[in-house]
Amino acid sequence: DTSFGDSEFDVKLAMDAYTELFLPCKTLSGFHVHDTGFADYELTFSIHDRSKPDWYHLTAYLRKGELLLGEGFYEDDPRWVLPFREMEDFVEAEDLNLLKTLPEYVTLRAAVTFPEDMDMAQIFGLWTGYPWSNAEFPLTIDWVAVRHSDEDLDKMQLPCGFNFANPGLDTGINQVYPQFYNWGLNPDGSDLEQHFKSLLQFSSDGCRSGRVVFSTSQSYYDNALAYVEENGVMSYGCIVTGSPDALQNLLDQGIADQIRILDGWLDVS
Repeated sequence: DTSFGDSEFDVKLAMDAYTELFLPCKTLSGFHVHDTGFADYELTFSIHDRSKPDWYHLTAYLRKGELLLGEGFYEDDPRWVLPFREMEDFVEAEDLNLLKTLPEYVTLRAAVTFPEDMDMAQIFGLWTGYPWSNAEFPLTIDWVAVRHSDEDLDKMQLPCGFNFANPGLDTGINQVYPQFYNWGLNPDGSDLEQHFKSLLQFSSDGCRSGRVVFSTSQSYYDNALAYVEENGVMSYGCIVTGSPDALQNLLDQGIADQIRILDGWLDVS
């Protein structure tokens, strides 16, 4: 059975929003529902890693309208996997040495921070301009971290952001939450801004209505939305994928001031 009434659509949307906000570089591809009792369901989600041909499954539970995430979801919690904080000197030094010694047939995923926060027009410019689309140093922007409070990065309660590319199919949700799916890429960055705000607004409304309840509270989404409405949607860093030379070039050009390697694999293409 893969249906449990009107809640299915809400759960799919809620998980799309949650995955994008809090699980960098991951995309929900589908889920299976198992009825375990009255208003009690076990959900098995198929998750796709955006930059690699990797698929895996995570379990959650829907109990009387509250969506409870299994432990596997928190292994990719950005509090643990993202180095958008003050880095220990020896960690960054090790990663910088790796960039200079790894061969070009290795593809790396890394988190980088910017010397100063960038608005979404600047993020768009990075995607279209040097060195991101440069043939010599090709680099992909996977996930954009957004500053959503005045807290220091070391003390930020829960970092959040959005996927730079959104492949979702609009099923009418965009009429209520503009740019939720398949948002455009206006050079002024307005599409990126609206997309992020819609993710927050939808998540807040879901908590308020009780359609789907996460461990993240409504106040988290409301506070984040109020912050970006007042201060703009600004990024302090992002996750990128590219060759060692491409990552080194970000540092050489002064685009990034810190870097941490998160993953790597052989490029056999």
